[in-house]
Amino acid sequence: MKDYSNRNISFDILRIISAISIVLMHLTSGNLYSLEIGSAGWTTSALINSVSHFGVPIFVMISGALFLSPGKEIDIKKLWIHNILRITVCFVLWSFIYGIVDFVEYRNGFKGFIWCAIVSRPHLWFLPMIIGLYIISPILLRWVKSASEAEIRYFIIIFIVFQIGAESLKAFHFADMVDTVMDMRNITLVCSYAGYFVIGYYIVHIGLKKVTKKILYILGGLGLASSIFLLIFVSIKHGIAAAELVDSYMSFTFFYSVSLFSLIFDLFKDRKVPYGLKWAVSEVGIDTFGLYLSHLLIIENIPIIGRIHDAMPLAAGILFYCFAVVLIGILGSALARRIPFVGRYIC
Repeated sequence: MKDYSNRNISFDILRIISAISIVLMHLTSGNLYSLEIGSAGWTTSALINSVSHFGVPIFVMISGALFLSPGKEIDIKKLWIHNILRITVCFVLWSFIYGIVDFVEYRNGFKGFIWCAIVSRPHLWFLPMIIGLYIISPILLRWVKSASEAEIRYFIIIFIVFQIGAESLKAFHFADMVDTVMDMRNITLVCSYAGYFVIGYYIVHIGLKKVTKKILYILGGLGLASSIFLLIFVSIKHGIAAAELVDSYMSFTFFYSVSLFSLIFDLFKDRKVPYGLKWAVSEVGIDTFGLYLSHLLIIENIPIIGRIHDAMPLAAGILFYCFAVVLIGILGSALARRIPFVGRYIC
């Protein structure tokens, strides 16, 4: 049994709920476009989907909290061999796996197979993005160690204004105005997931004042309520699913995700739990990466789960489907990563 006594259980709990949220998001996203807008089934799917978009932001905040830890020193050679190479191999391998699945199903020839392997599945975009953050993490680590708290807050404010604010305005059809302003000055570094990366560091290692937390939690609650209301209301009004309103860069999702990250971290960071429970939570937390990689493969290729889901009331069916996919994905990951030598490059 591995020793997880020094492992922060808050991060594993955040990983688990984030992975579940991503599975729920993908299970319900299709319903937003296939079911009649405004129907009971569509509304149920929209409600679940709208509260399930915090997964990727929280995963990035966890990475930021760990990679930018004050006591951490990043060996660039080890970073590339241990972290970046592993994620790159996972990306290539799982793109290849999904390409084979599509080839077997569609028999679309060698060129079609190569195309499917390159395009792969939408959720794998996360891997190149996190590789990019790992690449710049030594620079960000040196910066946060030398920067003042005010300078780090300044970075976060820029991210909120120029990324979260700009993308939120675009969702409400101010795209031309936003693009005109943004084209005047390209500030890519803060207009990316690096903002969430630094926010994770700030919350965990600097901390928020009590009054700031209260404001954040209020904004998080309002953000959650707004996400639900706007997705349903705007979709019904325009007759088309307005899924862009709950994207990771929307202000509603931003405040909801950051407040949830802060809340869960505070609830469990100092909590004493029995070692057996901590071990179990840590094991599942580790396997959430494999679940993320494989969950669409499970959804698409184990039809019996879908048939059981179809025989149940929609809400119960979605929850059952999610439970089954998570269980299979976690168990599959637990087995795969224990394969000698190559397990860590699978998941």
